[in-house]
Amino acid sequence: VNPGFNEDLKQKSVDLNQYSIFTNRVQENIDKGLLLVNAIKETIRWSIEQGILSSYLTKHESEVENMLYTEWNWDDAKEIWQEEAREDGVIEGLERGLKQGHKEGRKEGHKQGHKEGVDISAQIINAIVKKTPIIEIMKQYNVSEEVVERLKFAMVVNAT
Repeated sequence: VNPGFNEDLKQKSVDLNQYSIFTNRVQENIDKGLLLVNAIKETIRWSIEQGILSSYLTKHESEVENMLYTEWNWDDAKEIWQEEAREDGVIEGLERGLKQGHKEGRKEGHKQGHKEGVDISAQIINAIVKKTPIIEIMKQYNVSEEVVERLKFAMVVNAT
């Protein structure tokens, strides 16, 4: 997403283009002598003022700061998706197991819930790539806007 690279791709994706502007601004601030922590904070403030990734940054400012500080990468994003899927799987597994009332039901429910959570995450990512409106994704997969935005942001961050 560096300036001068993949311009055709950035023109197709508003989010990717805005992320490119965002990361470029962080680098400019570092080049001006700001410490990373200050460069990130200034860039977040400036981006919100300029309307660049503003809705996401407004809701998830501290998460974004933490991700950038810890050099967020694709493996971390996948790990989080898997962890969320596992958590969803555990919840679904427990619900199914309690209804069935026996050990085998709990194991199958957990396994199926985990698989469904991973499958749904992949389907949501595909919908994001296809530029499906967030509201449609939320309705189709019965997920919150925050889940869609987190997956969307992780995709943008890891496209670099």
